[in-house]
Amino acid sequence: MYSDSANRLADFICSLPDLNRQPTERCTYGHMGATLTDAILQPGLNYRTVVYPRVRSVIARFPDATSTTAFWAVLESHTPANVLNWSHPEKLRRLLEVASLLLDRRVQTEADLRCWILAPGHAKFLLSIKGVGPKTLDYVKLLTGIPTVAIDRHIRKFVAMAGLEIDDYEEIKCVVLESAEILELEPSALDHSIWHYLSR
Repeated sequence: MYSDSANRLADFICSLPDLNRQPTERCTYGHMGATLTDAILQPGLNYRTVVYPRVRSVIARFPDATSTTAFWAVLESHTPANVLNWSHPEKLRRLLEVASLLLDRRVQTEADLRCWILAPGHAKFLLSIKGVGPKTLDYVKLLTGIPTVAIDRHIRKFVAMAGLEIDDYEEIKCVVLESAEILELEPSALDHSIWHYLSR
């Protein structure tokens, strides 16, 4: 039923006593400003020291920015650079383009985004934005509570540690999802536990 690679990865996971196989489920923010900040900043940055403090700052400073419209008003009045406490233009541009796309599609809340992103053909609109690839798309799904995994450098390293020579994004994702099913774990929980194991 399951691929050899998925079974090998599941066996490898079971062999690691330090890997928490019952991690805390990832919770949604209920705050579009936080969700978009997290999604845009996370590629290539340290989550604990760079991304998460900025997400918490957005929630604390702009508690009412729970909708896309409210967050857009914050970006207009305070500028993306000040909101994110970030100066590099690439992530600021990406934030504005994603927020603008969601505004145009009337995607206002995390619940809206969860439904919208799963509708046939909608993912391609996000993927058309420069800098938004399959990993960011899957990460947005995770942030909105959709069961999946986002294949980042941690998971790639983990799969290699298991002795699997796989490089293709979708193939790795399929193997990890199958392994989660074998272990009777939520995909997002396995994603989270692997991240914690390798980022300690």
